[in-house]
Amino acid sequence: MNQYPSANISNSKIIILGLTSIIMSLSLFMSAFAPFPLSLITSLKGRKSGYAIGGVLVLVTFVLSVVVLKNILGFAIFALAFLISILVSEINLNRVKPVKGIFFSGLALIFLFAGIGYSSLKSKNQTLDQFILSEIEKNKDVFEVQKKELEKAGSSKQAFEALSILNQPEVLKDMIIRQMPSYLIISSFVIIWLNLMLLFRSKRLFRIDIGATSFDLINIKLPDNLIWGVIVALVMALVGEKVDASLPLVGETLLKAFGVFYFFQGFGIYIQFLDYTRIRGFFRTFLVVFTTLTASYLLAGIGLFDMFFNFRKYFKNKE
Repeated sequence: MNQYPSANISNSKIIILGLTSIIMSLSLFMSAFAPFPLSLITSLKGRKSGYAIGGVLVLVTFVLSVVVLKNILGFAIFALAFLISILVSEINLNRVKPVKGIFFSGLALIFLFAGIGYSSLKSKNQTLDQFILSEIEKNKDVFEVQKKELEKAGSSKQAFEALSILNQPEVLKDMIIRQMPSYLIISSFVIIWLNLMLLFRSKRLFRIDIGATSFDLINIKLPDNLIWGVIVALVMALVGEKVDASLPLVGETLLKAFGVFYFFQGFGIYIQFLDYTRIRGFFRTFLVVFTTLTASYLLAGIGLFDMFFNFRKYFKNKE
């Protein structure tokens, strides 16, 4: 099933959704949510109309960025948001299982980001090391401000370590390169998950039926045999250096990749716990945001240990 004409969305709402996506793409933080309005349009109008509308909006954003803003960055972000909206829409339209959809769509994003980065370096005839060092040099003034702030912070261990790193561009470069694969993987999967969650909650938030609900995402259950991948990654992270110097980094990166999906499962369990305890309204929203931002590792741990304890069986609806 490719669309849900029963929703009968008006042209004015389509324009509002499109403008909302453009505005979101111009904001650093909100740009992560820019694919959602576009994927909602596609899920309601179908592939042909949805992607045509998205293409028109891409052209509008290009003109806006070049003529008005004089900065191509907004166009690039919106074009990327459009591509992500296609991935999210296809998960819904094809009724792909959430875990499978997030995995393959996230994987596509990872290769896309890596390809863009590789092409950019090739066009500039730079290595990754050279590029990062040049960016550190460009942002030297920003780092100087941060150094002064850290010096004011006193002699705490954290401030001393941060100041030490900022004073050593090579060390900072190595740290960025070491963390880059993890951030790339985590951000790719999380962006797909976030926009898919918003899309699946459309029926509840906007009274629009797209055929799927957030129930599909909340009830994510990873296969139990995935634990063997976690064990292998953990061994690589802890003792892999004895075999090859790069194995610990590979192990750490894989652990974080597995952790993202266990976080998705743990988040669903947490939502079901809040449903069971009948926590509603603003306090529920506060708890969800606060826990997600401050205890993501705890939620991932809950998702991991769910294979042993099946936490959901304790959250049967109260009569």
